[in-house]
Amino acid sequence: LDVGSCYNPFAVYKDLRVTAIDIGPANPDVYKCDFLSLNISQRDVMEGREIKSLSAESFDAVIFCLLLEYLPTPEARLKCCENAYELLKKDGLLVIVTPDSSHQGKNSQLLKGWKEALQAIGLQRIVYEKEKHFHGIVFRKLDKLQLCLQSIENETKMKRRESLVPLMAIPQDS
Repeated sequence: LDVGSCYNPFAVYKDLRVTAIDIGPANPDVYKCDFLSLNISQRDVMEGREIKSLSAESFDAVIFCLLLEYLPTPEARLKCCENAYELLKKDGLLVIVTPDSSHQGKNSQLLKGWKEALQAIGLQRIVYEKEKHFHGIVFRKLDKLQLCLQSIENETKMKRRESLVPLMAIPQDS
C-alpha cells in the first residue's frame, strides 16, 4: 500500500502488487483515498476509483514516502501510523521516508520521538538509514504476543495515546 502515492512510482515494478492511494491522485493508476478518514474493516469498499474502506491486516507493507511531514498536526501523523498498523499483516513492514538535508544528529530527537510513539502502538524499528537528504526508517508490526512481551519489558515506558501525540511533532508545528 503506497500512501500519498501521487503518481504511483512503483508501477514500473511489474512483479509488485501495489495499491497506490492519494487524497489527490495525479493519474488514473492511483486510487483516491483520504487515509486519515479511511474505514478499516473486514472488507474493501470502493466507489469507482475511490477507496472508502480497506480490510484490516491485509497488506505486507505500507509505504509513507514524503508523507508524514505534510500532515498538519502530530495527531494526524499518529493517526496515519495507527491506520498503517491496522492494515499491516503480522510482521508487515511500515516504510517511512522523510526529508532532511541537515547533518546526522540535528533531528535525532524528532526521530527518537517517532520511534517511541510507533513502538508504543506495536511497531518495532528494524532499519534506520540517514542519507544526504532524507531518513529511511523501516518498522515491523509485532504480533499480539510480541507486543504483550514488549509491554511487560517496557511497562514503565508504555504511554497513553495522549502522551504519544507530541512525540510525532515536527519543527513546522510550532
